[in-house]
Amino acid sequence: MNGWFFFPRASCLTPEEWDEVRCTYNHRFLDLWREYAPNMTPENVIAQKLYTSFDIEKKIAMPEGDFSHGRTGAYGAEMAGRGYRFRTEIPGLYLCGASAGGGGISTAGCYNCFKAICHDLGLPKIWQQPCRDY
Repeated sequence: MNGWFFFPRASCLTPEEWDEVRCTYNHRFLDLWREYAPNMTPENVIAQKLYTSFDIEKKIAMPEGDFSHGRTGAYGAEMAGRGYRFRTEIPGLYLCGASAGGGGISTAGCYNCFKAICHDLGLPKIWQQPCRDY
C-alpha cells in the first residue's frame, strides 16, 4: 500500500513537532486502517517511510515542502475559492484530477474541486474548521 498524504506547509510546525508527526503518523494511520482490514497489524508491514513537508523542504529544496516548488500559492488560493477549471459548461458536472487544479499534485485538483462543489451547493466548508490548517 502506498499512501499519499497532504500535510501543512513545512513552516506550520516546529522541527520538534515534525519529529512527533514522523514518529506517530504511520502508527495512527495503521490503527485506523485496521478498523477496515483487521489483519493489517505491524507484523504484516514489510517497511514504512513517511516524508513530511518539512522533510521534503530540507532534502530536496522544495520550499514549504510544496511539490510545485512554492508556486501553488500563486494560483491555489484564487482557484480554491472560485473553482476555476473545475466547473464545466454543463451545470453540476465538475472536472477534477491531476491536471485540473494546477500545481502538479495529483489530488490537489480533487480537493479544490470538492471546495468548488461545496461552494456551489451551499455545503459546509469543513476545511475551515479551527482544527485544520489546510
